[in-house]
Amino acid sequence: MTAPLLEPLLRAIAADDDEAAEAAVAGLSTLNGAALPYLMTLSRADDDNQRWWGVRAVAELAEEHPTEREQAIPTLLSALNDSEDSIRCVAALGLGQMQAASAIPALALLLADPSGWVRGAAANALALMGEPAVPALGEALQDPREGVRVRAAYALNKIKSVRSARWLFPALNDPNHIVHTYAYETLDELGMLNTVLVM
Repeated sequence: MTAPLLEPLLRAIAADDDEAAEAAVAGLSTLNGAALPYLMTLSRADDDNQRWWGVRAVAELAEEHPTEREQAIPTLLSALNDSEDSIRCVAALGLGQMQAASAIPALALLLADPSGWVRGAAANALALMGEPAVPALGEALQDPREGVRVRAAYALNKIKSVRSARWLFPALNDPNHIVHTYAYETLDELGMLNTVLVM
């Protein structure tokens, strides 16, 4: 990992200087994607800190340069399986900010991650996806695990899609009060609790 254009970032990482590392990432994003192959390699480094910054920078460049997104998505998807919670989080949020719809199934799986931090990042990423994520979130709302249902209900509340009603109405009877509350609030804000359906 000796690419000269990565040297400022690598120096900042070695010094544990997050501010300088952020500045280095911002500088790399001005290179119109030239740094992306090197950052993709950095995202697979043995060192956890280097790997985190590699994933963070790949996500940043992909967001700044839409033409690079397709190339970056496999790297971020791979990082969703990283052993480090923080790396799974930054990858999930990067995919959400890019609105990479192809990542929805993988992000939905992270709603059951052992780390609550990662579950929250996955829920936020799916919420950023908007309407395309609604079916996956609706399915997650039927999961037997409470943590999965809570995060799914949270994300559906953020999206506020009429399409989610078919899953939210049954969730009004969910034994978890947080799921129930999110379902009630979402349906209320959509004006659907006042609707009487005549069969």
